[in-house]
Amino acid sequence: MRRHLALAIASSLFPLSALAAPGWYVGASGGASHTDSHLARDREATLSNVTHVHSDYDGDDSAWRAFAGYSFNDSLAIEVSWADLGKQRIDATTLGGNPELPGAYSIDRRVQGYGADLVGTLPLSQRFALLGRAGLFRAHTRSDVRISGNIVFAEGNPDDRFRRLESDDTVAHIGAGGQWSVTPRVQVRLEWEHYLGTGSAFQRNQSSNTGSADTDLFMLGAVFRF
Repeated sequence: MRRHLALAIASSLFPLSALAAPGWYVGASGGASHTDSHLARDREATLSNVTHVHSDYDGDDSAWRAFAGYSFNDSLAIEVSWADLGKQRIDATTLGGNPELPGAYSIDRRVQGYGADLVGTLPLSQRFALLGRAGLFRAHTRSDVRISGNIVFAEGNPDDRFRRLESDDTVAHIGAGGQWSVTPRVQVRLEWEHYLGTGSAFQRNQSSNTGSADTDLFMLGAVFRF
């Protein structure tokens, strides 16, 4: 009897619902990122005077995102965020030139930026809802490039062995996932997010671009409502 009474009182004080009441919220999420391997293939395809190239690519890293938003009603919110999409690494060996001699290059690339999304909510029960998002992301991409052996940068000082390249571009951002209500003011989110083509695309006879690639995030986060 006491147990049932306690549960009834708790239910009346803390009605759990996946529905988002109008108002402000903040949150953060963390997880893993994966950047498409065509980043390495595109770099290989745009090299000049190279007869052989072999690349080792690592496109997996950790990622995180901090966000704040406003829910207009139970089904629609607007959200702004800052995100670190993680790092990518390319280590490549080459053979080229006249005469043909070995060379090598490495690229350490990182993407960060801020964005704005519309977030839709579809409740499936009192505690659980599906989420979908679509918006824009202002990406800042930085690539540190090191070269050695019989390979040179296509532009600028041929004696350079290191360059830091940067680009800023606005790309599409979409995502989907689920949200579980722990209390009326605290939710847990599990989401997949996709960032489309961050960075400037590699081009033949140019060495000033960071490379462009899609990135996927798999994130677990928490939402705190005011």
